[in-house]
Amino acid sequence: MLKVMELIDGGMGIVHNRDRISETLQSVIHSGIDSISFDKQLEDLAVQLEAAGNSTASSKMKEVAAKWREQSIYIAMCGHFSAGKSTVINRLSGRALLPSSPIPTSANIVEVRYGTSRAEIYRHNAEGGTSAEQIPLTQLQAACRDGEAIERIVLFEEVEWLRQGAVLLDTPGVDSTDDAHRAATESALHLADVVVYVTDYNHVQSELNFTFAKKVADAGKPLIWIVNQIDKHREQELSFKSYRDSVEAALQAWNIAPAAIYYVSMRQPEHPCNEWMAAQSALSLLVEHRAPFVQVGAVRASQEIVKEYEAWASQPIAEEREQWEEQVGGKEAVQALQGEYDAAASQLEKLRGQITKQQNEWMQALTRLLRDAILTPAVLRDAAQQYLDSRKPGFKVGLLFTAAKTEAERERRLEQLTAKWNEELRAHVYAHLLPMYRTLAREAGADERLSVQVLEDELPHFTSDMLKQHVQESSAGSGEYTMNYCLSRAEEMKAAVRRTVLAGSDKLFEQISDRDSELIHQQEEQFEHMKQQLAALHQLEARLNEVKLKVNQLQAQLKHNSSGSEAKDDLQLLQHVIHYVRDQSCKLIEARRNELDEQYAEGGVSEQMAHADEMYITSVSTDTKLQAEAAEGQAYAAAPVLEPANVRSGIAAAVEALRSTSKQLERIDSMSALAADYRNKAERLSNNRFTVALFGAFSAGKSSFANALIGANALPVSPNPTTAAINTITAPTAERPHGTALIRLKSEQRLLEDMRYALVQMGDANAVHYSLEEAIASLSRWNPDMLHPSGRPHYSFIQAISTGYAHVKEHIGKEILVEEAEYRSYVADESRSAFVEHIEYMYDCEWTRQGFVFVDTPGADSINARHTGVAFEYIKNADMILFVTYYNHAFSQADRQFLTQLGRVKDAFEMDKMFFIVNAADLAASKDELESVMTYVEGRLLEFGIRSPRLNAVSSLRALEGKLADDKAQIRAAGFEAFEERFMSFAVNELAAMSMERAYADIQRAHGQLQALERALLSNAADREQQQQQIAQSWSEVEHQLNLLAETDESRSMTQECEELLYHVRQRIQYRFNDGFAYAFNPASLRADQSDLDLALRLAFQDWRRHLEVELTNEVLATSLRLEQHAKRLIVQHIGDASSFMMARFEGYVYEWPPLDSWTTPHVEAKLPQLQMEVKELRKWYKNAKHFFEAGGRDSLKQHLEVMCMEAMKIEVHNMQQMLISHITSCFQNEMTQLENEAREVWHAHYNRLCSVTSDTISLEVLQDAIQQVNRQREMSV
Repeated sequence: MLKVMELIDGGMGIVHNRDRISETLQSVIHSGIDSISFDKQLEDLAVQLEAAGNSTASSKMKEVAAKWREQSIYIAMCGHFSAGKSTVINRLSGRALLPSSPIPTSANIVEVRYGTSRAEIYRHNAEGGTSAEQIPLTQLQAACRDGEAIERIVLFEEVEWLRQGAVLLDTPGVDSTDDAHRAATESALHLADVVVYVTDYNHVQSELNFTFAKKVADAGKPLIWIVNQIDKHREQELSFKSYRDSVEAALQAWNIAPAAIYYVSMRQPEHPCNEWMAAQSALSLLVEHRAPFVQVGAVRASQEIVKEYEAWASQPIAEEREQWEEQVGGKEAVQALQGEYDAAASQLEKLRGQITKQQNEWMQALTRLLRDAILTPAVLRDAAQQYLDSRKPGFKVGLLFTAAKTEAERERRLEQLTAKWNEELRAHVYAHLLPMYRTLAREAGADERLSVQVLEDELPHFTSDMLKQHVQESSAGSGEYTMNYCLSRAEEMKAAVRRTVLAGSDKLFEQISDRDSELIHQQEEQFEHMKQQLAALHQLEARLNEVKLKVNQLQAQLKHNSSGSEAKDDLQLLQHVIHYVRDQSCKLIEARRNELDEQYAEGGVSEQMAHADEMYITSVSTDTKLQAEAAEGQAYAAAPVLEPANVRSGIAAAVEALRSTSKQLERIDSMSALAADYRNKAERLSNNRFTVALFGAFSAGKSSFANALIGANALPVSPNPTTAAINTITAPTAERPHGTALIRLKSEQRLLEDMRYALVQMGDANAVHYSLEEAIASLSRWNPDMLHPSGRPHYSFIQAISTGYAHVKEHIGKEILVEEAEYRSYVADESRSAFVEHIEYMYDCEWTRQGFVFVDTPGADSINARHTGVAFEYIKNADMILFVTYYNHAFSQADRQFLTQLGRVKDAFEMDKMFFIVNAADLAASKDELESVMTYVEGRLLEFGIRSPRLNAVSSLRALEGKLADDKAQIRAAGFEAFEERFMSFAVNELAAMSMERAYADIQRAHGQLQALERALLSNAADREQQQQQIAQSWSEVEHQLNLLAETDESRSMTQECEELLYHVRQRIQYRFNDGFAYAFNPASLRADQSDLDLALRLAFQDWRRHLEVELTNEVLATSLRLEQHAKRLIVQHIGDASSFMMARFEGYVYEWPPLDSWTTPHVEAKLPQLQMEVKELRKWYKNAKHFFEAGGRDSLKQHLEVMCMEAMKIEVHNMQQMLISHITSCFQNEMTQLENEAREVWHAHYNRLCSVTSDTISLEVLQDAIQQVNRQREMSV
């Protein structure tokens, strides 16, 4: 090894030292590992694994042995689908071996080897094995249509550099949600010695890329990063140096350190920044110096297989132990089991004596109660004295001392004494005794209420006979006798109470005794069970030790064969080779980069980059012709060319017609109020704006699409996640001139809430209590290695806040007006954009002059978590929605969530206002491919409930270039002419037409009112008198109708509609339950090699719950829109009926109700606090990764969580239902009240105008001229 290091560190020329390095590497490697011996040992290990019952591990070990004998380096090509993996392999091979398509393909791993040109396809057969088929490469695509039946594909071609000893592995896209795709990629990584990760220019900083690459890096695999399609770079938007720095900074933030990063273009080899030759040279060097990679790969692979065997063999033991732990009560209970066993005997003894103790305590409590109860207070003794006096011989009452009066008085005194005795008994004995008895009955498991009732019925009370029969009349009268008499009666009663209570309590204690006897029996059984459990534990530990002994033996064999005096430090050798290869292959790159950096500094690179753009345009000229052919099918064949001005021209004509009508109305005094109303309507229509909202994933090209539409580089465009806030483009004003931007920054409270949320998602449960400064300071305690994949985007957000806080601090919570350069930094610089809530950019162009407002929304799947929020208000209230997806990467996970929401609300819109754009369609290799992608996109939209979409394929970059160069052919070829035709047709024929129709309806109404005045004015005096009476009667009826309208109550209908809608909400969430569950509990987030699986489980559960909360929030928001439309339909029905009634009373008068504006959206933030589960509970289902994902653990957890979910949903949906009903009812009543008030004002004004006809203030000549002028405006609209 020292010889190799000397050669490498010496920095000698690559050609001069190639042979010496190769020879030295081979001698060093083979001095450490005897090839034949290691091969035999691998085969022996395979036999042992087979004998141990693990055929899967045995097969893998045989593959490693075969790979070792072959001495080829396996290079796995990974990346998201359509990143260009297959294209890179084809370029490395020098021929088109693999088909490439922007549509996701099968789960097959494809091996590319040196050999006679052919393809070998291994298919699953009915017997459970595989059968091989050999076909020419030309038949490959047709033979692979049934991808699910294929196990693997091996392609052979006489590619010279593969002949040296290399095998290429093409893997499915890492962004697939298909388990089969993930399993295939995992399989490739198992054999891979080096991983080449390919990403396209626009999606380098996708979280999926970083998550997968981090996994590769953590596994110790050498990683080479290739950024493909750099021909998409536009130097005028972002310098290539800045782009390169941002990529490397993002990788560093994730603690990913590739051996090398290469920026390449397969389509434009002459691109000045193309590093393809260096990348190709590096791979050739890796193949040439493959020995350490093959050695390290084989040793690591065999070690991983032994680890897999250990996991496989330990799994049933671990499952039995976990089942045992569950029976005992969990890990904590296991730790205490021995102590519990030792204490069990004393516990049993204590339990056996517990009944007697409890009975004694009851007796003592009863005795204390009766002893301490004072039944003979002074007032009772006085009553007793009076009664005893009446029993003395000679006691008489009344003047005549009649016997009847005397006896009556004696009975009265006896009744009074009896009542006093019972009152004292209830107050001092029974009031305390009955609760005591109820408690005893509860402990006995008896019916408390019935037990107490029975006792109350049986308890003794003082009676007159009892008090009479114990009186000694000869002794009655003295105070001493009275005291003794009272005490005797009290003791007699206490004794009777005691006997009665004990009779009942004895029965209860018998029940307690029976129950405790059963409990004692159960405790004895449990005690015996603990003895057995401890014995089972010892048996499990013995079995586990046997597995560990076997694993140690296998590992010892591997160590023996992979050790050597100089080669034992194989990892260090491998790193030196990697550094050597990288340094040698990158010398030209570094020189070229330094040259470019100098030219950037001097501003001399723009000409080269511009030339590169020109070359690119030329290179895709054929493709753009195909685009034009496809675009022709999308355009309206005979439609005239429409411009933004066409939208405003029609509206301007309507505005002028309203103003002209207003002037005619002003000529008539009684119509001055109506004239003012028409002036206001003209002003509002003149200032009317059309809001166009753009949605889509980051780097789908929303900003570049907006620029193409505008025809200028108005918005910053970057392949990095840029748009972190709503970014609005609107017309400038005097106060806010062209090129300035009004930036509203988040308040301190909003910023703190965002940071707390991000930190909680990262796993910091204490973050909810942090101040802003504490939240920023907490970043120092984290690094990407500590994070669950779901927490890393939030980490990036906190990083951005921490970096930019000092610069932005003074502006927090404020609005600032900035110039263009600073605006661009607030959009593109994450350390600034993280603080932004909303940006309004003033840009003067034909679109904004015509009243269009463009809203560029945050990317739905950017690296920063807050980018994924969707502005429901813009979906609801925008006049047009443009959804942009990327040709090579249509429909990411975030796209799907947004499209689901669009599908929910689409039918609630008054008109279909949605447009769907497939951007970067110039990447299509052929017309057939383009058509297949468009068919694929249309099919996916249908899955989201979006039928017959307005779907266009465009290239925004090509379209913008065409507009800047005034090249109509290129604009047409980019598919933009077809899109703009559709877009403008909608704007002119639907949006503008709707506004104009309302304006001309107002003019028609004015014409009708003027004619009504004319008819009244032309009538004679007698007719006028009759008309006035009729008018008064009609107004009275109209006023009554308006009163009825104001009292309309549709709460029952809206409640029923809400219940129906929310029922279907629950059904849909249950139907989609599996999607959210699979996304949260996936193999990438719950890897077996994670250092803190408990945290991973907790965060996976947290992600799942958050997903459900977002789903429910979106569903309820959509439901609020559907309810709003339902309520408005009811309103339209009621006002329609009212209009018919009222216009029948005033013939010739046409009243148009004002349009129903959008109602406020209720605040909806679904919370499911009932969904709580400790990690201890989750561990019942997640024993280990294999058990969870392959042995049914995940399915069992899914079933359990689904039940929990639907119960929690039921509660939260009920709460939401009450809120929605209250909200929609309030909106309905407010709208009806407003409509009624406005209608009352208008109809009353019309009534007054008709009444004013008699006042001779209206000139017939003026009136008829006004009618003629207004009629001219009316006819022009027709």
